[in-house]
Amino acid sequence: MVNICIFDAYGTLFDVTSATRIVANEEEYSSFPNHSVKVSNSWRIKQLEYSWLRNIMHEYIDFWQITKDALDFALEENQIKNEKLRQRLLDVYWNLSAYPEAHDVLTTLKANNIQTGILSNGSNQMLNSAVVSANLENYLDKIKELPETIRQFGGLALLMIVVILSFAILNNIFGEGDELVAKMKIEEERIAEARKLDKLISSLPSGILVSFDGTDHFRLTDEVYEKVCKATKLIPQRAIMGANFLNYRAHELYTMNGNKISDTFVKWDKEKNKCFAGFVVSGENVGVDETITVSGEALSFLSTGIDTRVYFIKN
Repeated sequence: MVNICIFDAYGTLFDVTSATRIVANEEEYSSFPNHSVKVSNSWRIKQLEYSWLRNIMHEYIDFWQITKDALDFALEENQIKNEKLRQRLLDVYWNLSAYPEAHDVLTTLKANNIQTGILSNGSNQMLNSAVVSANLENYLDKIKELPETIRQFGGLALLMIVVILSFAILNNIFGEGDELVAKMKIEEERIAEARKLDKLISSLPSGILVSFDGTDHFRLTDEVYEKVCKATKLIPQRAIMGANFLNYRAHELYTMNGNKISDTFVKWDKEKNKCFAGFVVSGENVGVDETITVSGEALSFLSTGIDTRVYFIKN
């Protein structure tokens, strides 16, 4: 006789695709719906791959860090550089929706006096937040994150079952043998490089950072200038307005559409050894079939102590 049913959390009770759907419907991120499905799929696939690879390699990091790393990959893959959008997606991930059938299944189990619970590699904080937001707190008797020793040393019984069943799929995706190891190392190097950039950014003084001499602001070396450019994802309103005033038509569209920006970008030009930043403004939401891209050299950045933002665009 069955006395208790234990469920995995993400992808079983909680709809992991609901985060991108929620944000895609928010007016502030009007350009995101064009990418939301691809980002969602890539985010979930990378989240699983990073979990598997970490456990296979016995290099444990917590599930929330894996979730953030996977989202960073998905956004980069889709050429999206928008720190505000990234943070919004991460915030929503703590409040995922439940699958429609989850309530019915749990209600039926409770009606038959069968205890229910969650066993997951997510943290208790993440799980409790998702349970409450999905209105499942009255249907679950036990919420349990896997002990760290089990997670760290690869004894994830449920996860390993999935790995075994999915190994053929992974081989098709990655290839076999040395090729798989090589791809794992590339991913590890990418994540390590991202963390180095984060450490560098946090070490910079707060305030304006410039790439040229002749001011009282903090002067970046050429090497650090390139790294700051690659780490910067946010272009604040001030920089957008300054660039807009130098492009009359862009400023006109920006005013007409209610001050909405369709997309932003910051990229390093290897040939010119310079950082370029810009944004896309469109009149589509007010019935004007016109889109303008404004771009120019990012001459200065604003360091907040946590991240860097484009401060001035020369165009």
